[in-house]
Amino acid sequence: MFAQENIEFSGYGATGFIIYNRNRLKKFNQEVYYEGKLQADVKINKDIEAQVDMRGSSEDGKVTFREFSAKFEYWKHMKIKVGNIKKPFGLEQLVNKEELISIDRSYIQRTISDLGYGGRSVSVMAYYNYKKKDPEFPYSYFFSVMKDNSQNNGIAGRFSYHNNDFVYSANYMYLNKGGEIPFNSHAFSADAGIETDNYSLNLEVLYVQDPVEGIRRKQIGIDDKIFLSGAKINSSIAFEIGGDVVKKIEPSLLLGFFAPNSKEMKYHTLEAMGGVNVYFDKDARLRLFGDGLFTKYIYNDEYTTIGSRFILEMQIFF
Repeated sequence: MFAQENIEFSGYGATGFIIYNRNRLKKFNQEVYYEGKLQADVKINKDIEAQVDMRGSSEDGKVTFREFSAKFEYWKHMKIKVGNIKKPFGLEQLVNKEELISIDRSYIQRTISDLGYGGRSVSVMAYYNYKKKDPEFPYSYFFSVMKDNSQNNGIAGRFSYHNNDFVYSANYMYLNKGGEIPFNSHAFSADAGIETDNYSLNLEVLYVQDPVEGIRRKQIGIDDKIFLSGAKINSSIAFEIGGDVVKKIEPSLLLGFFAPNSKEMKYHTLEAMGGVNVYFDKDARLRLFGDGLFTKYIYNDEYTTIGSRFILEMQIFF
């Protein structure tokens, strides 16, 4: 058994209200929600730590065992993590959803995650996060070998170079989907940005093979090399107010372009996700965001805004 001082608990709770632009005959266009997370970090000894992550939400009405991982730190510039952990592909994927400055991940990131380039899987990962107190090693890296609860597996690698507040990164991921119709796919991304205590600006481009559409096309004997492409820019700036109630406000804007087939770029989705975080404390914030999606489909000459939403949320960390 572990002493209490060896276990640290953390988490968050949030509740909010969403207005959607969608057909009310299929689903409500307004909903309220609540969600939460409880995380336990256990220090085994000076070199080994473990983490348990449990989450619940009103969407599914149950608590989910999200992550178990063990972290080993025997070397200065390398850590080893084993468990059901995140796939290290994409700039946003490295940040917990509840800790994003924007209220959600971008449409591009959500789409490629559904294809297998995001989320979690049982993995062994070697990694290192750059520390400003160690400027002699200005790099971050992640290398992960992954296996899902199926015949799917893969590898992912990410490398970053840090130059003061500037960061430049390249990412690659390989997916192998087994089963009756085996399929191999590849994904690439690159990003650059600046990160300070009160300001951030990041640009990311992605070129990702679509395994779902590729398998469908392989079944009917046509070209199965379908690549999605996209780019996004995300910026935020924080203003210290120092008031008795409001301590800080943080406007944020994300602009994105996504094409589900790189050979037909005229059919695409434009995204504008903008809003503001209002901090009553560093661990308490009110979030007000709009996520506008403007999509041009193959059978529609004009843009549709189906899927756009407006979100108001109160979030508390502990």
